[in-house]
Amino acid sequence: MERHYRNRLAPDDLADPQLAEESLAALDELTQLLKIGPVYPFQLG
Repeated sequence: MERHYRNRLAPDDLADPQLAEESLAALDELTQLLKIGPVYPFQLG
């Protein structure tokens, strides 16, 4: 969690493309840790 999530989230952060990339990276790592394979569409491409 500490690697992928920000300590604070401000309204302006919602317009930051890096936030989306960070969120996808966190979801990707979580599914790998849980060994459940690709679940989300971005993992299939």
